[in-house]
Amino acid sequence: MTVSQPRNRSRRKHKSSIDIDFNGTTRTIPSSPSTSGSEDNSSTDGCKPPATTAVAAQNGAAVHSADGDAAADSAPAKQPQQQHKARHRNRRDHREDERHITAQEWGNMVLLVLLYAMQGIPLGLTMGAMPFLLQSKLSMTQMGLFSMASYPYSFKLLWSPIVDSCYSAAFGRRKSWIVPVQLASAALLIVCGGWIQQQYEAGAVTPLTVLFFFFVLLAATQDIAVDGWALTLLPPRHIEYASTCQTLGMNTGYFTSFTIFLALSNEEFCNKYIRGNQRLAGLFNLDPFAGGLISLKGYITFWGWTFTAITLAIALFKRETDHYVEAKEARRKADKQHSKTAQNDVTVNGCTAESSGGSDWQRRHKEIVAAYLQLWDVVCLPTIWGLSSLLLSYRLGVLPAESAAALKLLDKGVAKEALAALVLVQFPVELLSAIIAGRWASSHSPYQPFMAGYFVRLVMSVLLTTLANAFPPGASSFMEHTFWFASLSAIGLVSSFSSTLMFTALGSFFNRVSDPGMGGAYLTLLNTIANMGVILPKTPLFAAMDVLTNSSCRDSSGKIVPDLRCPKKLRELAGSNMCTAAGHTCSMDHDGFYIVSYTMAAVGLVLGVYFSRLFPRLDRLPLARWRAKDGSKKCVVEA
Repeated sequence: MTVSQPRNRSRRKHKSSIDIDFNGTTRTIPSSPSTSGSEDNSSTDGCKPPATTAVAAQNGAAVHSADGDAAADSAPAKQPQQQHKARHRNRRDHREDERHITAQEWGNMVLLVLLYAMQGIPLGLTMGAMPFLLQSKLSMTQMGLFSMASYPYSFKLLWSPIVDSCYSAAFGRRKSWIVPVQLASAALLIVCGGWIQQQYEAGAVTPLTVLFFFFVLLAATQDIAVDGWALTLLPPRHIEYASTCQTLGMNTGYFTSFTIFLALSNEEFCNKYIRGNQRLAGLFNLDPFAGGLISLKGYITFWGWTFTAITLAIALFKRETDHYVEAKEARRKADKQHSKTAQNDVTVNGCTAESSGGSDWQRRHKEIVAAYLQLWDVVCLPTIWGLSSLLLSYRLGVLPAESAAALKLLDKGVAKEALAALVLVQFPVELLSAIIAGRWASSHSPYQPFMAGYFVRLVMSVLLTTLANAFPPGASSFMEHTFWFASLSAIGLVSSFSSTLMFTALGSFFNRVSDPGMGGAYLTLLNTIANMGVILPKTPLFAAMDVLTNSSCRDSSGKIVPDLRCPKKLRELAGSNMCTAAGHTCSMDHDGFYIVSYTMAAVGLVLGVYFSRLFPRLDRLPLARWRAKDGSKKCVVEA
């Protein structure tokens, strides 16, 4: 007697499973792990043997030896253990592969550091060195005019879609902008080096403002292209290191043009710390003479030729690989093979739109308009608004102390060369701290290093304000005021480390949530909002310091003379003014710097509690929440 089962029984048992959703990923787990094994041993028609046959088989099994039974029983028990060990080895090998950095990836990181350093060179001159050199030749109104030269870096968002949309695919999407922009910067540096020296000595603020405006414009344009290249130059598993490269490169370039250049071009500093040192003077055969070791003309010309050599090397030897462009090219070729009208189509990153066969300029115009519309869609995202509330306010607590403490020390008569030497000594330590902070921020969730840096930086701003208040007036020597300068150096190093930690953590977060299909426009948007967090509050905060500062004229008995006014700067109180000319004394009643600095530190503490809740929510959001509609299908028109 033969008992048959339905032929689809094994199919039904094979499908017996449980579907479980793991954070948006559906995984199918069989309800019985032994089902497949039993089915493999079933009959050819897919049927299980009847119960009578099973009983007979069990009775016949008694002829097997005891050793055979033990082996058969232990095999199913060992199999799950072996599978578990194999899965554990695979996960361990995968984690090791994720951490491993290849030689090519190291080379790409060095290239990123170099490109960001080349941006920092003109920025350090424009925002640091030139204002410091010109302050003795220009009025405050003229200094405000020269500050307009830095505006392009804050408004680069306006032309970032053009940089991302117009390029030569044959030469490279990013190299199409980086190479000509860097060569233009090099040409200006070489040709205008001597002219800049003459205009500086003459105090001609307008020509200098116009020229440095173009320097910053070129640097800002390069920054857009480099930010976009960073998203594809490094693999996704190491994309967090892009922010570390940016931190290290920008700091190196900026401080080279600011701190190092000012120190080596200053006559007092060179005579005191370099030519006055017998070992250094003998090693480099230096004799005391008027002027610094380098001049403005020589420094600018040197970097012009250096820019030329580096840019030509990148153009000739670095091949740009953009998988987004390659995927687009593959789709375009596939469309041409399957469509007879492909020559009239406009191929997009994953979408195809009909074209009327217009000119190349019309197609490029449509592409740029589409890029601006997509950027506007990103601006309207609720997640961007939530992140903007953090970016526009997270520096409020430390901005007064970090921006005005050095000015307050100078106002108290602390020697400029002493502060310059202090910053010069800190420079290599700051570079090392940038590397350490960058690796820490890149290996953790951005939330932890950002909040750690935030509260440490807030504490350092309070200590810096307190130290500025207690700093001895007229301090000019490390030997005479060792404790005070050592404390200032320690606070500066910790502040720099925490600032770098925050900057790198934010950069890592930006790189993760940015849409690579938009190129550098997305990153430029986030960096622009972050820059506005410094530009917007700085003017009202400085105005508040000036309003809250109060000085009065007092007679010999200590009574206030209401008809006579005194200046608001400490170094001018004892100078020639209406009060001292009348035989009275000027005194500082309230210093607005300390009032604003302590008040904003308290505000920063409250904001820190808010950020500690906001940032984790933003960090946990899926990437889809950071994408505009069709954000990954950015229209790039093929000519």
